[in-house]
Amino acid sequence: SECAALSWRSKASFYAVVCSPGSGKSTLVKYAGKRLASLAQAKGITYREVVVDNSFQDEFHGRDVKNLKAKIDEIEEPSALGLFVIDDIDGVIQSRNARDHSQLEAKSLHTIMQWLDGIETEYKGNYLIIATTNFPEKIDSALRSRFTEEIVVVGPQTAEQYATLMKSKMNGTGTY
Repeated sequence: SECAALSWRSKASFYAVVCSPGSGKSTLVKYAGKRLASLAQAKGITYREVVVDNSFQDEFHGRDVKNLKAKIDEIEEPSALGLFVIDDIDGVIQSRNARDHSQLEAKSLHTIMQWLDGIETEYKGNYLIIATTNFPEKIDSALRSRFTEEIVVVGPQTAEQYATLMKSKMNGTGTY
């Protein structure tokens, strides 16, 4: 198939993009999405992008896991190329060590961990998973251990670099 030519692994790659606020992690993730969409178009396959943020959390907390599973189901399409983003993972999926961690939040954490690397997990699809955070120390240690890699984004260091970042955000090029 077309996807086989892309050399996918039997397990999803799960990257954490770590940086301080305003460093450009959102811009970097958007750029990754554009690159994957371009690759999918060049290969003639469908591109899917799924973003998980705190909107999956329902006022009726029992629906949270159902909503999260629905997001996961959106990305698992074997004939498509996808990007699954967990935006500000430290605020979306709380660590078991958090003071206000509830039983319902534990179920969301468990759902994500089982999907990433559970005993009965069957990897379906061709997708990249990126979790963004400003506070990696707030991520559950078991979840954090499932990251393929943590990518630290230093962000702009000079006024010129900051201006370039702002320019790319305003014109939508996604380049620095």
